[in-house]
Amino acid sequence: MKDRIGALVGGAVEGMPWLGTFHAIGVKILRRHSELVGLQPGFTILDTDDQIRLIKQVIEVAGLEKDRWPARQLASLIDSWKNKGLTPDKVPRGRRFAFARARGPTSMPLTRGG
Repeated sequence: MKDRIGALVGGAVEGMPWLGTFHAIGVKILRRHSELVGLQPGFTILDTDDQIRLIKQVIEVAGLEKDRWPARQLASLIDSWKNKGLTPDKVPRGRRFAFARARGPTSMPLTRGG
């Protein structure tokens, strides 16, 4: 980002510590004020592949059938709750169990739309 802005403004970006992508600036703010949101300064951000691997591990440790509980679909469901600002304790009970009911032994796999 600094290189791109530097090319636009003639290279004068050295004194701009808050210049960066939206995500890079967000991480700087979180690291600087991590205690305000209950994080340690050295927190780790998981990328999508890490998230899927972790969900697969949870499914395995919980003894769930991986074909019945697709990790990517669970990740998508969790992401939709996160995008709505829902913490685990704020997800309505019916919604928490809707995925489980939809993934019952006789149901078809969920698709993106349904």
